[in-house]
Amino acid sequence: MKLYKILSIIGIFIFFCECSNNSECITYECRRKNIIITLNPETIDLGETTTLAIERKKFYLPHFRVFIGDYDKDFRLQEGIEAQFFEGSDSLASIILAPESKGLKQIRGIIEEYAVVSQDSIDTYRYPFEMELQVR
Repeated sequence: MKLYKILSIIGIFIFFCECSNNSECITYECRRKNIIITLNPETIDLGETTTLAIERKKFYLPHFRVFIGDYDKDFRLQEGIEAQFFEGSDSLASIILAPESKGLKQIRGIIEEYAVVSQDSIDTYRYPFEMELQVR
């Protein structure tokens, strides 16, 4: 019974400390929780712009970039279309979007954290995201 209580306390401690610092944040879900994605404003009139901003609260890998484009629901680009990306500082990246037509727009992209391992190799983790923008 005493061993059960000790193991329960250790389990609770591990659960609450999962994302307490970078060295312990090793799961995909934990790393993804450290990324905040905002679209401001979420509703615009045709001819106006909105800002897509991505902020990393904690860094798992030293660099990141954001790929955006005409991704399908499985986050694949059509054949022949190259991926476009933008970068910012180590913790914040943003881009201004100016839609060309009215309606509900699906903004899909992939956030990629990366570290350069060698001239020909990088270590990466990718986090797909989807936002909706209403254009009146």
